[in-house]
Amino acid sequence: MWSRLLAGFLVASFLVAGVAPAASASFFHFEVSGTSQLVKGTAQGKHSIDLAGGTLSCEQLKLEGLSKGASTVESLEFTAVYGGCTMFGGKATVNMHGCRLQIWSNGRLVIAGGMMCTLEPMTIDVSVLGQECHVKIFETTANGALTFGNIGIGSKREMTMAVNGSGLFYSAEGSLCKETGSNKMNGAYTSGATLFTAEKSPELSGPMTGIWWE
Repeated sequence: MWSRLLAGFLVASFLVAGVAPAASASFFHFEVSGTSQLVKGTAQGKHSIDLAGGTLSCEQLKLEGLSKGASTVESLEFTAVYGGCTMFGGKATVNMHGCRLQIWSNGRLVIAGGMMCTLEPMTIDVSVLGQECHVKIFETTANGALTFGNIGIGSKREMTMAVNGSGLFYSAEGSLCKETGSNKMNGAYTSGATLFTAEKSPELSGPMTGIWWE
């Protein structure tokens, strides 16, 4: 269930934080350890979020960050860039502001960022023929929202992720919104396939190395 959420628009200075394994049935793994690795996530198809009586549909998603060198971790943290988005028949601007995206190997999706995310939550803005819709999506935890898979072998291994979670917590205002008000909890992240790759190099320019989930 989601307690709050985010999505984002930010391209530079990405950070991926690895949380070391505790008790869990599955983890994220890297082919090498002891050196930082650039982890990239790219949309494989549309990412869609239902909220405010409409559907935000984004053609692009980029997740990037730097791992901390562990070979096995329980979670990864990213900044995110959504692009090519539409809603209510118009262009939608998605801004991550102070929030970040965490994915957990047990399928949990977390939108976090502490005080920065609380003060500056994710926003979605749409304007069509003088009518506007402004949505704020707050910090969120969605258990069981993520499904992972693997492709390739050895250093060419890549990880796939699909998103499908409900209970999105948000507020919406404006005449273009089909549903308005605060403390709304009927939003849903209905689709979002993503492909993850890793690159070995503290300078973020090294060769590809394997990343997988099991």
